Amino acid sequence: MKLDDWLSSLAYTEFPDELFRAGQRAGARSYAAEIEEMLAPDRGIGAAAVFCVGDQPTICFVDATTLKGDSAHRVEQIRQKIWNQNLASVVLVLDPAGLTAFSVSDRDAEPDILSPAEVNKRGNWSAFEVQSGFIRDRLTSWFSPEARVDQRLLANLRQVVKQLARDGLADNQAEALMAQVIFLCYLEQRGIVGDAYRKAHQLEVLEAYVTRHDGLGIDRLLKQLGDDFNGDFLRSGGGGAPAWAKLPPRSFRSVLNFLEAVDFETGQGSFWRYDFSHIPVELISGIYETLLKDRQGRLGAYYTPRHLANLVTEQAFESFADPSKCTVYDGACGSGILLTTAFRKMLRHAEVNRGKRLRFAERVQLMQAAVFGNDIDETACWITAFSLYLSLLEGLDQTDISLLQTDASLKLPKLIGPGLNIQKGEMVGDFFSSKNPFAGKQRFDIFLCNPPWRESDDDETPRWEAWCGEQTPPYPIGRRQIAAGFAYRATSSVKPNGVIALIMPLNMVIGATPQSVGFRQRWLEEVHIERIINFGDVRRLLFAAAKHPCAIMTARPRDPDAALISLADEKVEYWTPKTDISLALGRLALHAVDRKILTAREIYEKPYLLISSYWGERRDVNLLKRLSRMGTVGTTMYQREPAWISAKGFHAPNNSNKDRSLGLLSDFAFLDTDAFPTLYPVISGDAQLQQVSDIYSVVASPGGARTRLYQGPRVIFPDGLAEEYAVRSVYTDVPFAYTSSIGAIGGPEQDADLLKLLAVYLRSSLASYLLIMTGYSVIGERPRIALDDVEAFPFCAPDQCRP
Repeated sequence: MKLDDWLSSLAYTEFPDELFRAGQRAGARSYAAEIEEMLAPDRGIGAAAVFCVGDQPTICFVDATTLKGDSAHRVEQIRQKIWNQNLASVVLVLDPAGLTAFSVSDRDAEPDILSPAEVNKRGNWSAFEVQSGFIRDRLTSWFSPEARVDQRLLANLRQVVKQLARDGLADNQAEALMAQVIFLCYLEQRGIVGDAYRKAHQLEVLEAYVTRHDGLGIDRLLKQLGDDFNGDFLRSGGGGAPAWAKLPPRSFRSVLNFLEAVDFETGQGSFWRYDFSHIPVELISGIYETLLKDRQGRLGAYYTPRHLANLVTEQAFESFADPSKCTVYDGACGSGILLTTAFRKMLRHAEVNRGKRLRFAERVQLMQAAVFGNDIDETACWITAFSLYLSLLEGLDQTDISLLQTDASLKLPKLIGPGLNIQKGEMVGDFFSSKNPFAGKQRFDIFLCNPPWRESDDDETPRWEAWCGEQTPPYPIGRRQIAAGFAYRATSSVKPNGVIALIMPLNMVIGATPQSVGFRQRWLEEVHIERIINFGDVRRLLFAAAKHPCAIMTARPRDPDAALISLADEKVEYWTPKTDISLALGRLALHAVDRKILTAREIYEKPYLLISSYWGERRDVNLLKRLSRMGTVGTTMYQREPAWISAKGFHAPNNSNKDRSLGLLSDFAFLDTDAFPTLYPVISGDAQLQQVSDIYSVVASPGGARTRLYQGPRVIFPDGLAEEYAVRSVYTDVPFAYTSSIGAIGGPEQDADLLKLLAVYLRSSLASYLLIMTGYSVIGERPRIALDDVEAFPFCAPDQCRP
């Protein structure tokens, strides 16, 4: 079978929009540059075809008849280059006698072989198997995220910075030093600094200097490149990287281990080294952001994964006919991954429009006119400049590369400083500073941002809260989450018909708490929310270390002079993507089945709507509405005489609160959460319990509404859920105390039977259904149940229920 026969027999030709052949242009679609790089005959891969799932290149086809020399060695080279590109997951080598499949991530996996006689349009290695995700079920180890280049490079970069810090460098010095290393690797491996340049200036490759611990040689290399390319970024000193000549020998060994892709934890080298001629610019930018993460985590700033950056950028530009004519602003630019992703998209459109690559000077002109950002962290701003420089140099014609090396007037542009694209520091880099030249000026087409996610501490008086309070009327700050402040100020940072695209904490976007509802309602009064994408189901795959999932929101500011807002007529797309093959292949995908259309009025008026609509349909929302007419647990509690109370147990000693004596708790028995019954809904008087004083000598707070809920009729339940989201509620009237991981609802003796009914009700499948439909934690965090969740459940006393 020939190449065309294979593609047809395996049904790939039935998807012409997803299949790209050698010599074919990919247009301005996502990952177009990477697709064309794989197909180019002179870029080291030389694929015969590339198949995409959604937007992402997934299968790389190699025509075995075109392989020269040692074919096994050549296939190994192709796999290594594709691994560095961090997109396609499989290499299919097509030979007239058979198909041989190789994993990209799992280097040691045995190839999977398919003969022509075994070919089936819905069988192994068909387009159907790849698109459906069945391929991952059959060959799970081939798609391990931990083996991808981004994860390996990310881990090693973290480790080398820690090692350099142990050698005596400050964190920002270690970060800047490794930025120099990556930039030099990029210049060398992309051919921007080649043999002719080194010979003309009597220089060597970086690794040669590092191997012999020649710091003076590296300093001379950096000075020469700084003179020829840009006078600011590459030079040592000035608060950035230290002089290499002052580094101890062990620092050179750490850098050499990084260049050789040695695992810092195991000490084992890698057969595949990092190849910056194929590692995409956004990936470098995104990974480098992890070097800021440990420090910026205190500010609520976190690494933005490449595929999330790509998706939110696509959403931001979706309504613009020509992205190359847009202006983009990021109010918390971090490493610059969003600005870099946006610029690459704009550059691609500009080149497609012209039918040729832009020259270096034209790229510089586009960048200076189109992308803007600021950040409080000065190191983050330098990394943004570094990322943008990489995107300027990517894919340059050889003519421009030669001019960069020889023309003294042609240099990388200055991007940071007064009147320039990037503003840094507390004074002008703060999004809420009155001296910020970009924020609140209504001058940009797009506000594209992953703002910090952080709630202010009790003793803080942050600038953003002061700004919210100064507006007319003041903006609600709820739980003091700074991301809300960014959303508010973004509305005045874009043009009247501009687009706001934000990566926000999910609980703020869809939560039913008064704080979340208050944010949504106020923002809906100022913007038309066009789309919400809820990533609750893929949170661990996007942000493995983060506690909270995210959502993308896109919106447009309202006309401030409009006399009337008709929320009932405004449609909001609500997307709830689920974990599937997309994340196994390292991408994010939106499927039509996960799309719902809601009205802005419904979102404004129904606190639980965005939670209920995650798994539920319109009929579920209507059922919840009908059930709520009966009353709720909360209203029942309030209407009883005397009223019921609810509270959590006591807080064990912790670092956040002062220790207190046991006081009344010393007289109580104690129920440990681990001893909570699971098979029956009652704790009776013969329960074997310890005393609180046997376990604790002090507590942080007594809890239990000052011990009232440690005795008398009550329903108690732990935060954690049993299988299938079952609530482990029990009734008891036995005196004992418990920790804050257990909640309780209690009432007078005459309501004991009604409390027993409540305990059984909470253990029912109906309660599990209600929790799935109304409980934020089931979607967004560790599945658990809170008192607020229970008090919102439909409920009434049997003699008071209305049909």
